[in-house]
Amino acid sequence: MKNFCNYIVLIILFLFIGCSQSEKTVINILTKQPDMPETANAKEWEINYENLINSFLAEQSVSNPVLKDVDISFSFYEYLPMKENGGSVYFGYLYEISPDLDDGIYDMMILDDRILFSEMAFMESDLVEVYFYHRLPSIEIFHPLSEYVKKEELSFNDERTLRDGIYEGTIYGLPYEFDFNVLYYDDQNVDSNNMIKNMKDMTWDDLLTSIKSSTPNTQSIGLGDDNNLLDLLMEYASSRYQLTKEYDPLYYEIFYNKTGEEFFSSFYNFMINYTNGDVNESIRITLDDAFADFKEKESMFFKGKASHCNIIRSEMANTNSTFSYTLPPKYKTSVIEKFLAVNTNSKLDKNLLAEVALALTSKQAQLLRANKFGAIPTFDLTKKDSIPEIKTYCTNQPYICDIIEKMDRVYIKDILKNEKSSPFVEIESFLPRMIRSYLTNNDIDQVVFAFKNIFTLLTDDLGIFKILSYIIIIAFSLFFLIIIFLIYKHKEHPYLKVVSPIFCIMIIIGTTMNMYKHLQYLPPYSIFMAKFWFIFETVTTNLIYVPMFAVTYRIYRIFKTNLFMTNTLDNKRLFIGISSIILIVIAYRAYIVSIVSFYYLPFGSLRFTRFPEAIYSGGGTLDNLYIIYLYGIFIALLFMMINTGRISKKFGDISYIFVIFILNIGDFIVSRLLEKLSHINYPRYFFLIMLFNCLVSFFCIYLLIGSRLLLILMFPEYINVNSIIKSSDLKDFIPLTSSKKYNKLLKKFKENLPLSFKSKKSSSNDKLSYISKPYNVSSSSNKSYAIYTSANSGLNFGLNSGLNSANSGLNSTNSGLNLSNSKLNSGFKNSNNDSLFQTQNNISSMTNSLNHNRMPPNSQYSDLSTSPRSIINPSSFNDNNSSPNYNFAIQFLNKKYNGYNQEFNPNYVNSDYNFLNYNRFNNSERNN
Repeated sequence: MKNFCNYIVLIILFLFIGCSQSEKTVINILTKQPDMPETANAKEWEINYENLINSFLAEQSVSNPVLKDVDISFSFYEYLPMKENGGSVYFGYLYEISPDLDDGIYDMMILDDRILFSEMAFMESDLVEVYFYHRLPSIEIFHPLSEYVKKEELSFNDERTLRDGIYEGTIYGLPYEFDFNVLYYDDQNVDSNNMIKNMKDMTWDDLLTSIKSSTPNTQSIGLGDDNNLLDLLMEYASSRYQLTKEYDPLYYEIFYNKTGEEFFSSFYNFMINYTNGDVNESIRITLDDAFADFKEKESMFFKGKASHCNIIRSEMANTNSTFSYTLPPKYKTSVIEKFLAVNTNSKLDKNLLAEVALALTSKQAQLLRANKFGAIPTFDLTKKDSIPEIKTYCTNQPYICDIIEKMDRVYIKDILKNEKSSPFVEIESFLPRMIRSYLTNNDIDQVVFAFKNIFTLLTDDLGIFKILSYIIIIAFSLFFLIIIFLIYKHKEHPYLKVVSPIFCIMIIIGTTMNMYKHLQYLPPYSIFMAKFWFIFETVTTNLIYVPMFAVTYRIYRIFKTNLFMTNTLDNKRLFIGISSIILIVIAYRAYIVSIVSFYYLPFGSLRFTRFPEAIYSGGGTLDNLYIIYLYGIFIALLFMMINTGRISKKFGDISYIFVIFILNIGDFIVSRLLEKLSHINYPRYFFLIMLFNCLVSFFCIYLLIGSRLLLILMFPEYINVNSIIKSSDLKDFIPLTSSKKYNKLLKKFKENLPLSFKSKKSSSNDKLSYISKPYNVSSSSNKSYAIYTSANSGLNFGLNSGLNSANSGLNSTNSGLNLSNSKLNSGFKNSNNDSLFQTQNNISSMTNSLNHNRMPPNSQYSDLSTSPRSIINPSSFNDNNSSPNYNFAIQFLNKKYNGYNQEFNPNYVNSDYNFLNYNRFNNSERNN
């Protein structure tokens, strides 16, 4: 019975203890294991560390009850110095812990400055978002602490260290520990002590020379850790050059200019000599192995951290040797700052986590870790006289406080950063591997390229080709401006009016702007410029798409109806509508600019070249709506293109529709070439790509309006409209190739416009000077009469022959002449013969009333259809030297439309029109 009661008491006691323990809040903190795990006996060290922290919180709970029921559990990540496959341990560490932080497995994390904000850079890297699932993990994963702690409460910390835990005024990391590189040495070694005395004035090369003169032994240096390798390289460079913006804003160029080749050659030689040629081993060994060599006196120095002091002291206690440590050459030492951050995804109360974080980073906690584990506090030593804890630390550790005040700090992130540099997370992930490859293979071009790629972009240094690119774009722009002027000047011409000149001008402006948009890839780069180019591209796209929609819709409606030009859909109203749409879209996109976050995300990576591209985040649905709007226009254009294309096989030219397709294809080709072309000869490639882009724009403008504008400029007198053209007639001006529709067009002019006659007097230097004698224009043997009648019989010898290269279906002049005569001889048996025959009779009756000298009946040209053109004698057209008097006319030769009146001198012959040699414009077609 007594035993039974004892069991009951024990069960109740265990239940009470269990309930008491279940009430405790366990906070999981992630950190790396000691970087000398074998020497430190990591497992024992980790248990002691966790127990010490929990004991400290228990003591603090007396004054702060919030900490009473808190238990800390540390997760020590096994941070191996180097992966077996040579991959980045740093990258692997971040990649593995990211999902756990997202899942809230860890409530806090102790991380150094090479992780916190390491992704922050003006030129970001897609490596971060692709592998770590966040664009800015430092501020997306870690919780802002400014609402829980005042910056003034942290004033005991070093100012720079405190600032490095703050981003844009918000505290994300509380200063936890500080560390820096030192050289441990045997203080009983005379040679070592002599070197230490001059260490402030020595470079690493000087130190190596002194070591070699003292001992032939191979010097061991642990560079298996990526951080240690970068530290040594930057400390070596800092001992030779001033790597600060204050001294030289372009200091980083020493890594890739001519000085860079000298620097890396020197560093390679240093590593070969320091390790006696065994550099491959040194770049892979751990700090534990390097310390073992130092302990066995195989290496004069051991390069480690100041925080290793306690570990080394405990190891050296078992030997007869004593040791000390000093700063590296020139007192240039790389520093590491550690922070404590709270995980946003933690399921625990953030107020509790903030209280615990403040306790673990307090002056008392830092002092405790310094005494027990040799950690270096983040104290501002300039305040040691005013803050008791700092004074106590410096009293207990005077030597370390002294060297902290003397050292010249090297911040790796600062050295490897400029306004265009890769984020440090990408640098740390790839650069150490490249440096190891260089030290193994001695490929200096590879390492120089890697450093250049850190600080520069593919489009940074184009030299003279940048200037040439600007020149060629401006030259094409001026040419397009002339085209716009000519379109505006001839805007009332029916061949232009049918395609809406004002909309064509808008499209040309958009196409011209499209040539400039690729200049956004050239410096300068800024968020303002990114927003500017965003709006610029919006204007460019809409100046092409929306007016093209209007032009296509107008022609589509002209084909579909005879009365398109109504009061509700005239050019003015269409222009107002199109302009309103463009302005609304620009305002809409400007609103998107105001609410989204712009940033630069270069295409490529540190291993290759980086091409600058500006993107934005946060648009979401608003951006999708704009895309739907563009797709809607495109689909509508495609629909009208298909329907108009079916008719165009009968009615004429719709090549302008392909402008959008060609521009889109051209933009795609240009963008891909700019991104993917090799950096070798890239400036020349860039210029050629810009030239190609300009030529694409020129070709698109030609498709849009070129053929029509050339026709008007070269033959301005062919269409002389003296009355307003009906809207139903506009469809006749869409095609440039259909002879059937052309004949219908002539018929409508004859029905609505009076005939007029003109003649022009030629000078002795005129191209038509050989036509100097009057001749009978009504004679069937007269050549010009035959040409005019052949034109009236449905052949496009004037308006449409040889000028429009896009319309290749025209008959040549010679074939037209033969066909004309054959039609005349056959009695005009086609459907259009009535109007043609009537026109001939009109011309004959009018010309018979004129007093002209007639050609002799027996003239060799009396039968034009059988007379070879090569035997024509121009002097036989007239029997005397009297001036010709052309009083006949074709009704479309004079124009008077919309107030524009052009009068012709009856005795003036147009020198640009050669009746007898007209087929010179049609040689290519005749040959075909």
